[in-house]
Amino acid sequence: MDVEWYVFPLTQDAVCWESRRGEEAELCQANDLSLPRPAMRLGSAQYRANREEVYQSLNMQPNSMKHQLRDYYEEKRQQAEQLRKEILLATAVPERRTNTA
Repeated sequence: MDVEWYVFPLTQDAVCWESRRGEEAELCQANDLSLPRPAMRLGSAQYRANREEVYQSLNMQPNSMKHQLRDYYEEKRQQAEQLRKEILLATAVPERRTNTA
């Protein structure tokens, strides 16, 4: 009995889920902390250096997110200003006429 496999076309939902899965994989790799070796003593200089490295990597993530958010809000503000200018130019201001007899 021959069974032919039917390949379903990718729907937009499947593409969306695939992109989300890729983003989650990137985040997991970014969150991968370097753990100290099992033989490392808690008070040793190597342990402190490793701990400092982990703290710095953890602090870099919120800082980069803050910068991305700041850039996003700046871009949105510029778009809003541009839209406001276009609306003001599109609505013609009527000329003022003086009523003098």
